[in-house]
Amino acid sequence: MRFRNPGAAHQSVRGRESGINSKTGRRVTARDVLLAVQIALCAVLVTSSMVAVRGLSRSLHTHFGFEPRTPVGERRLAHGGYTGDQVPPMQKRMLDAVAGIPEWNQLD
Repeated sequence: MRFRNPGAAHQSVRGRESGINSKTGRRVTARDVLLAVQIALCAVLVTSSMVAVRGLSRSLHTHFGFEPRTPVGERRLAHGGYTGDQVPPMQKRMLDAVAGIPEWNQLD
């Protein structure tokens, strides 16, 4: 094959050796692959964080059957018939009973 420009033959061979895709005119490099992996990972992380925030939001508005802001025994003892001066001794007995549980002491 004869070229008018002697450098054109060299460029043609060099283009085939470097792996340039003839359809796109550009080869896929490791940088391109890493960029695609990074974008996919970011999409997964954003989606999972949105799911976690939605779950937290739902759990804040769910009724669990108790009022977490009420101290243990403060209002519940009144339902059990304890009033006035009877409440503090009963609370102490309750705390002593809980302190006697072996698993409870290991949590500290």
